[in-house]
Amino acid sequence: MGKALGSPTLGEMIKAIKFQNEAEEKYVEYPDKLSSVVNYALLQHTHTFDFDLGKKLYKIALKMSPENPVLLRAYALFALASCEPPRQQSWDKCQDMLRNAQSRDSNGDKFQVCEDSFFHFGVIQNPSNRLALLNYALVQQCIKANYELADRLYRMAIRYAPNDKLVTKNYADFLENQLPGGLYFKEDIGPNGTVESRSKVFEEKAEWGEWVIMIDKEARGAKFEKFWFNVLTSKCRWVPPSSWKAVWKNRVARSEEVRCLGNFKEWYDRRLDLVYWQDVEWNAKPKSVLDDPVVRAERADGEGKGEEEDIAMTGEFVFINPFGESDDEEEG
Repeated sequence: MGKALGSPTLGEMIKAIKFQNEAEEKYVEYPDKLSSVVNYALLQHTHTFDFDLGKKLYKIALKMSPENPVLLRAYALFALASCEPPRQQSWDKCQDMLRNAQSRDSNGDKFQVCEDSFFHFGVIQNPSNRLALLNYALVQQCIKANYELADRLYRMAIRYAPNDKLVTKNYADFLENQLPGGLYFKEDIGPNGTVESRSKVFEEKAEWGEWVIMIDKEARGAKFEKFWFNVLTSKCRWVPPSSWKAVWKNRVARSEEVRCLGNFKEWYDRRLDLVYWQDVEWNAKPKSVLDDPVVRAERADGEGKGEEEDIAMTGEFVFINPFGESDDEEEG
């Protein structure tokens, strides 16, 4: 985890320590100055973890400058971390605030000092504190879109505090929003590695190549049970590969040509220990034939039960010997 978090530079450390040491003093001296209020709120939020005082300070700051992008991001992260009720209403409001901040500071440059000096340095100073880990996980989730690191931070926080309601609720919402249709959904995202290691193969087909459908019997809900898994790369996805044509292209590239008879080539996929045949004249066939899919499978997510969809390159590749030979004949 240390490498993933990264080490602050000497300059960042000096700046962060200065912010911490001066935050309360400057707030007492200049209680009507926006920067004094925000920095003192951030101190409560990320280091002392006095969420009651932090909320009070953030509310004061928002009255002073309701459109400040640094403040909008900081308070949105605070409201999410503290699970302000009602949760769904608070969640929607926080997403609006984050979008507003993004429109005013698209590169996040204005928030960077805040991130380095408070959120990042907070977890560097308190690597086993559940709230420090939660705060930085939310930065990765909501601002950096580094979902892999966010997941690792959440799991680390849960390891230290498995029953903490703030951590578990935020992690549950994070996972929910990584599913298809969710705020953080990406086609190449699936469950984390710990889920894959405890799961079993649910379904596999020759035409899927290195991809299989796994099932996690310990999933937190039915929607999290099944996922796609690449047995060669150990990559997980919630949805099937976006291009089965690309999967087959890679498969042919790694396979060994056994022989060629007529318009068929016989290939051996050594990594999967599987033989298949390719119709090399397939692309020259009439379009009406090309439009008649042969290789099909039900969707892994269970939606549209009974419906089918193409998941391979139709009939270009087959797994029944087109030469009319039995295995015994080939061996003989």
